[in-house]
Amino acid sequence: MPGNPTYLRYRQIRRTDNLDDQQTPTAIEGANAASTTQEDYQVYALSQVKRVIFGSKPGNWYKNFAGDGILDLAELTRRAGARRYGVALVGVRDGSNRTFTLPDKFLIDPQSGITIEVFHNGRRLQGGMMSDPRVADFYPIESGGPGTGYDTIFLLTFGPSIKSNLIADYTVP
Repeated sequence: MPGNPTYLRYRQIRRTDNLDDQQTPTAIEGANAASTTQEDYQVYALSQVKRVIFGSKPGNWYKNFAGDGILDLAELTRRAGARRYGVALVGVRDGSNRTFTLPDKFLIDPQSGITIEVFHNGRRLQGGMMSDPRVADFYPIESGGPGTGYDTIFLLTFGPSIKSNLIADYTVP
């Protein structure tokens, strides 16, 4: 931020006279130079927040979010699922065992890009939905049967040794 402008302060809460005061992206970038009061700067700051929520299209602050189908951040996070990173796979590492589990059920939806990533000693393994080692290094399994949720990884190309580090990054429902 170039320079630290000094803004006039108000002794009372100001009311906006225009509920549709969305500024353009270019105007928001020049907010420091264009603002002479704290209220001026707040218009730009709120416009930036509005762009995050609605995009660059103009709209009104008093919109009914629920009625318009706009989700709050907590709901978006809940629906998208939480992402877990560096979770250790559980199972015997003896050079022959190839079946490992995770402490959570995880989501897989290739169409939306939700996948599981498995790493062996830092190297990302190639996942697949088929049990063909020419196509993939591992495939996920729903140990409770179809529709119960994925929770198991079967390694196709090797059995990890006792010194192997197996971790996964995945999204939980």
